[in-house]
Amino acid sequence: MTTQSAKRQLTPVSFTHVTLDDPFWAPRQQTNRSVTVRHIYDKLVETERIKALTLDFERKVPTPIVEIFGDSDPAKWLEAA
Repeated sequence: MTTQSAKRQLTPVSFTHVTLDDPFWAPRQQTNRSVTVRHIYDKLVETERIKALTLDFERKVPTPIVEIFGDSDPAKWLEAA
């Protein structure tokens, strides 16, 4: 490491001061915001994964069904939103 590079340090920046407006990421962000997030929400409602997050949820089928991604799908959706 040289003396010059030692003087250059990374400075954290708040996410509120960052925008991605380049031709690659900007259209993908817009699609995610306007289409993908709503579509995923609709699917979570349709498959009752949103209801499963409430404490009084009761599955309508008589036997339990193991769904590995039942709770992680809503978490990923929240992260995307």
